[in-house]
Amino acid sequence: MINTDKMKALIESGEEICIKVSGSSMEPFLHNKKDSVFVKKTDGEPRIGEIYFFQDKFGRIIMHRLQRITKDGCFFRGDALNYCEGPISPDNIFAKVVRIKHNGKIYHTDNMYFAFHRMFSPIKFTVKSYIHIKLASGRR
Repeated sequence: MINTDKMKALIESGEEICIKVSGSSMEPFLHNKKDSVFVKKTDGEPRIGEIYFFQDKFGRIIMHRLQRITKDGCFFRGDALNYCEGPISPDNIFAKVVRIKHNGKIYHTDNMYFAFHRMFSPIKFTVKSYIHIKLASGRR
């Protein structure tokens, strides 16, 4: 289990830290207890498609991909989820994933593997939702 206070303190001090993925909400991009992420303090404005750590209104620390930004805040979604979480205040976003360790290989966020998932995650969500609605209505 991650000591969140210690994690946030290290990140705030400018350290890059490595965290093992816990949970399946970011699959198939990141796998529970197999992959790891390297995170640093956020710098600049949040960017759609990037993966961030944020604290939700219940105090939970969550790692999800930024889907959209509105005047009310930021909306995040795990790659495997059908819903967004938010609005989240930019003040509650405290770390950005800068590299991942997937299947034993390390990928930087500008790598094509990472870029592919960043670019197609919102499209996948739209197509998945459309198919779900069509199947629920009994149409094909």
